[in-house]
Amino acid sequence: MAHDHGGRDEVLSPDEAFAVLGNATRVEVLRALGAADHPLSFSELYDRVDYDARGNFSYHLDRLGDHFVRQVEEGYALTQAGKRVVKSVLSGAVTEHPVMPPTHPRGWDCPYCGAPAVVGYDHERLWTACPECAGTYGPSLAPGGSLAPPDHGYIGHARLPPAALEDRTPREVGETAASWGHLEFVTLASGVCTRCGARLDRSVTVCEQHDVEGPGLCEGCDCRHAVHLHSTCTNCIHEEVTPFALGRLVATTPLLTFLATHGVNPVAPTDLSRFYRTLLDYEEEVESTDPFEARFTFTLDGDTLTLSVGPELTVSEVVRSDARERS
Repeated sequence: MAHDHGGRDEVLSPDEAFAVLGNATRVEVLRALGAADHPLSFSELYDRVDYDARGNFSYHLDRLGDHFVRQVEEGYALTQAGKRVVKSVLSGAVTEHPVMPPTHPRGWDCPYCGAPAVVGYDHERLWTACPECAGTYGPSLAPGGSLAPPDHGYIGHARLPPAALEDRTPREVGETAASWGHLEFVTLASGVCTRCGARLDRSVTVCEQHDVEGPGLCEGCDCRHAVHLHSTCTNCIHEEVTPFALGRLVATTPLLTFLATHGVNPVAPTDLSRFYRTLLDYEEEVESTDPFEARFTFTLDGDTLTLSVGPELTVSEVVRSDARERS
């Protein structure tokens, strides 16, 4: 069986790891250890798993160690990899596919035109759309494909595990998604992969003929924003393409402070309309594409915050203007 390596997990290849987990008994072993508040002896673990061949039970424990299960003085415990598997199963990420039909949560409006937003959940994504304007993305750019009604503008989506819908109203699901999604964006903006924690390679694309009028999108790029950040993990397969502010600026102190001083909690927002309006309906002014230089201006309660960004994709200048000072 497994031996303790001081908390260090044995590294399996992806193929080996999937092969180990391709057995219901082994997954139940992981769940039993995850539900326990202390390491379990062989007998305790066997009694908690629905398996009737005691002599063969050791084989499954051997298959799980040392990557998912480790042996300690008191018995058997999960490694960090084992804990991640259990969390994934219990979140519903690999076992359930709930759906929330389109609804209009009270107090949640389109960040661009102010119409009541339409919200739904499918494929582990909480999506938002507008029945009155074109939203953020056209159909060709909606990440993962638009789940919204075809006659609605696609505003965006937040990845959310199925367990997040349990015992929550649509409004509460939205607030949960805002917190979960914003923390993911902060991690992404810090250059850290939200899936494995590895370093990200980042690059910028700019629609140089960008033209957006009224409630429409740019005909050239099929998007409301001209500047996008491409983030690609150097370790796993995860990659993101986001409006520049969401992909790079949401982790900056000036923008976090701007939100907080206006009563918008940047970690657990409850005023979803003001939160998304500030982070999505911002102004872009591209001064140069090579090297990249641009200014991004955010507005909240009449006050503005302008962040200048240079070739290194870092903020080089901060200008804040209060409405009272301008009046």
